[in-house]
Amino acid sequence: MKMYAKNASSVVRVEFGWLLIALLRAFDVTAKIADWFERLNDRLEDASMVTRAKKKLLKKAMAALRVAEVLVHRTGRSLATAAESADGGRQGPIYNILFPEGLTAVVHPSGRNQLQPAEELVTRMKNSTHPGVVPFREEWLARIEGAVNALASGVAAYEQAADDYDAAFQTELALREEHYRSVDEVRGRIRAAFPGDREMQNAVFPESRPRRATPSGGEGSGEPPTEETAVSA
Repeated sequence: MKMYAKNASSVVRVEFGWLLIALLRAFDVTAKIADWFERLNDRLEDASMVTRAKKKLLKKAMAALRVAEVLVHRTGRSLATAAESADGGRQGPIYNILFPEGLTAVVHPSGRNQLQPAEELVTRMKNSTHPGVVPFREEWLARIEGAVNALASGVAAYEQAADDYDAAFQTELALREEHYRSVDEVRGRIRAAFPGDREMQNAVFPESRPRRATPSGGEGSGEPPTEETAVSA
């Protein structure tokens, strides 16, 4: 009567549960155990699906943030080149007003770390009264501000998606633990239903075995067991 590994994935636990529930219902003496355990098994399956859905949204938010980062990088570099050109081909007053700590301070960071220096660049451009910056601002402000606003939205969306995913996964982990404890309890109740009858106990309780990686051309590779498990009756 071997259970799945304690670090098994939700998929392994749920599939183990499917077989266990069916076996419990096959015998009158154990059928009554199946209902409450099936509810827990379904809750874990649902939680796992929610976690995967949140992870999909997290990946999408990650992609959007990466695109926003690239846009700020490229726009920032173009802005710096244009500032040098406006300064007569060198890092003069316009460049130094916009990039007092250099271009790297704006384009080198990523994600939330990039947001503050990029926003400060926009603020400097908006507030400067330097005669060279005023016409320069008319050409470039909308472009850099749009890129920075997209970055701010990307950071906020990513952080929200990450929080949502983490909350869903924590719920799933708690249900994994409850599932493990409940399977162990069911195992004990099966033993009590068939005292001393090892054959029937083993018939009702599935055996979880490590599933080994399968190379092309045959089964069994001698590799260490993976987290996934095969279940047999």
